[in-house]
Amino acid sequence: MPKQNPKSSQPGWVTIRAAAELLGKTPSGVRRSFVPLLPPEAIVAEPTPCHLHAPTLIDALIARAKASILTSDPMAAEADSPALERWRAAKAELAEYELAEKRETVVPIEAVKDEMTAFSDSLRRFGERLMRRYGPDASRDMNKALDQAMAATRKYFHSHIKDKLYEI
Repeated sequence: MPKQNPKSSQPGWVTIRAAAELLGKTPSGVRRSFVPLLPPEAIVAEPTPCHLHAPTLIDALIARAKASILTSDPMAAEADSPALERWRAAKAELAEYELAEKRETVVPIEAVKDEMTAFSDSLRRFGERLMRRYGPDASRDMNKALDQAMAATRKYFHSHIKDKLYEI
């Protein structure tokens, strides 16, 4: 009768077949992809079946996943440099803008300018009608009030606009 693997009855040890089932892989896939990640003391090959130390396997998989993330996403990198910080800040700002766009809480400044111009033109035409009816002083007062309102609006937008957007 063949000897039984002493690890088979100890908690924390799994066969390659059991590891494959847990990971959704084939046993050969586990041997090829995951066993090389383990230190020798986490593998008991003799007597068969081969057993792996599950906590060590999990730690190795987490470490591999972290390494993969760090190499593929500079945002997750731990090393800091001024250029990386600027890149992170720009990426975060872009994400915030895209979220604000989806929530419809930002208005493109060109749209605001177009609407303000149309509104102003409408009021100026009204001022022309005032002039015909009540004289040039009424039209001048109306145009002066419009100019002051437009100047105040421009001042407000220039002090509150970031990157040509107005948040509402």
